[in-house]
Amino acid sequence: PIERSARRAERSTGGLSLSGEGVASDRLEPVPIRAPRLLAFDLEAGGHHASYLHYLIGRAALAGRAGNLALAITPDLPRKHPALAVRAAEAGVSIHETGPRPLLPPALSPRLRGPLALADLALAEWRALTSAAVQARSTHAVAMYFDRLLMPLALGARPPVPVSGIYFRPTFHYGAFGGADSDWRERLRWARQLALVWRALKNPGLGTLFCLDPFAVEHLRRLGPEGQKARVLADPVHVDPVPEDATAALRARAGIDSGRHVFLLFGVITSRKGIPRVLRALESLAEEDATRTTVVIVGAVDPNFRPVLEAAVATARSRTRAQIVVHDAFAPDAEGPVWFALADTVLVPYERHVGSSGILIRAAAGERPVIADGYGLVGAQVARYELGLAVNTSEPAELARALTSAIRGQVRADPRGQRTFASSNRPEVFADALLGLIT
Repeated sequence: PIERSARRAERSTGGLSLSGEGVASDRLEPVPIRAPRLLAFDLEAGGHHASYLHYLIGRAALAGRAGNLALAITPDLPRKHPALAVRAAEAGVSIHETGPRPLLPPALSPRLRGPLALADLALAEWRALTSAAVQARSTHAVAMYFDRLLMPLALGARPPVPVSGIYFRPTFHYGAFGGADSDWRERLRWARQLALVWRALKNPGLGTLFCLDPFAVEHLRRLGPEGQKARVLADPVHVDPVPEDATAALRARAGIDSGRHVFLLFGVITSRKGIPRVLRALESLAEEDATRTTVVIVGAVDPNFRPVLEAAVATARSRTRAQIVVHDAFAPDAEGPVWFALADTVLVPYERHVGSSGILIRAAAGERPVIADGYGLVGAQVARYELGLAVNTSEPAELARALTSAIRGQVRADPRGQRTFASSNRPEVFADALLGLIT
């Protein structure tokens, strides 16, 4: 199905083939240069992407290698994060803009659906990457979001320079995790994904397949020599030290009652964070436990989700004596660690979340136990490093029992596991791995 979709996309885009021969005939050759140069290619503008590039620029500058780094980014990224362009200019890292909407050709987007649309987006992104690699005079390119680019590589596309990338959302190994309920459709998707990744790994143009999921890397490395291209990458999280008086001051400013067990829900507040299920679970707490409980929701609320959140909070406040505090604002970097320091337990109840979680890493760095959903990578990391309790958070009764256990001091984490987990995800570990592509 992937190849059929690619062939249809090929016809709709004027005949550019995804095969090795077709791409080779259309490919620009790199201009020889004296020094190695890494191109960080990123067409995303939200989430963690700005911070990832900040870490990469900072580490390159510290190592005296800013001249060996270039960025190819959409104009949306510096518009949303102006400090990124300033940091790059100060360090001497060049920026190449890829165009405002390189992935959505106006003549194509209304006509494409499903797999055909995915194939077309992958092809458009591939062409943007190869063009940027030549224009930046790079010797190696790293895609900061690699998932879509696996398709062209799997179909034989040959880049002008070696290409590596960060693979964010592998799920082909989720069946090996305990409690990962799945039907035949999901298992079929896993099999197709693994076949795609495996064919991409066989492409000689692929340098390193970085992945934030160590379990996925372990799975690929067991499959044969090509799997050795897969490498674990740190999910970088920087945590500032918390001043001694900062926690008490923030608690007072937020109006959190003293003597209560504080549960923290942190980050951009969207429907996928599982917050309504937490608020419903509060209704099942014994009154004695509810009066000792505070749930703090911190982060900018997605406007589309705000009516749902407001209704859920109003209902919960009318049915439980637990305190519910909503701080609808982006938490600055310096303030984030303080919220974790005042929390007793961090909640990660995301519904069938795929991939890593920066909140899990922040909780470990702040030495706070978590209650997390047991699905996927997050559940596996909680178990491996003993970070707290992983449960089926879609079951209100099970989630309520977990909250009760935490209130009564029965949810704990292993300090050694927390330190190991947090240390393995330091920003310098992340940046050094990428800069190592051109050593």
